[in-house]
Amino acid sequence: MAFSATLEQLVSIGDQQGTFWRSFLQALIDHGGDTMHLDELLKDTSGDRRLLDAFARRVIGPIWEYALNKRYLGAIDHDCSFKEFMDKYPTVNVWTGARENNSSRWVGTQPKRSCQYRLFHFNRPMSFNGIVGASLGSGVEYAGARELIAYVSRLQPNDMSHCNIVAAGSQWGACGSIQSSFPVAHPEPKRICVTWHGVDDSNRDGVEYKTEHFYLVRIYD
Repeated sequence: MAFSATLEQLVSIGDQQGTFWRSFLQALIDHGGDTMHLDELLKDTSGDRRLLDAFARRVIGPIWEYALNKRYLGAIDHDCSFKEFMDKYPTVNVWTGARENNSSRWVGTQPKRSCQYRLFHFNRPMSFNGIVGASLGSGVEYAGARELIAYVSRLQPNDMSHCNIVAAGSQWGACGSIQSSFPVAHPEPKRICVTWHGVDDSNRDGVEYKTEHFYLVRIYD
C-alpha cells in the first residue's frame, strides 16, 4: 500500500500518526505515566494477541459486534418469487445482476430448523475453494442469499464498517450450471447493496476474498 501512495499521501498519513501518538503520550503523562510506563505497555502488548485483536476490532468498528453476537431473523420466505421477497425488504438495494429470474437463481441449502445468525471471520484472505471447503465447527453452516438480504435489512451502512458480508451458502445458477460466485452485501452512503462476487473457474484457488470480507452463518443451538 505504501509503495503505491503518493508523497502527499505518505506525509498526510505520517502527520495523522504523529498527532495520534502525541495525544496518546499526553494522555499517558496526564494520568501519571512516564517513559517507563510506555516501555512496559509496549512490552506487554507486543506479544499479547488477544489484546491486539480486541484493539483492532475496536478500531474497525461495529461490524465486529455482529461477529461476536448471535441474532434471530424470524421466518424467512424461501418459496415466494424473488420480486415478492425483495418487496419485503425495501431498504436493501439488490443489484439487477443479483436478482433471480426465470432462468437464473441463487442455488443453496435452506435452514434445517430454527437457528440464529452471526458473522464469521477467517482472519486471513481466502480463496473460493478455501471458503467452500472450510470447517466452521459443529452446528455452524453458511447462510444463503435470502438470509443475507433479511440480515442486512436490519443494519445501517455504518454498521458494516466499510466491510462486506458474504453469503457463501448460495452460488449463482444460470444456463443449467452453477457459477463460482457468492452473493455479497456492501455499504453505500445511504443504504446497503447486495450484489455478487465471483471468480473464474480457473482461479478458484486464487486468494480473491480479502480480510474485509465477513461471512453470514447459521448457528444451530
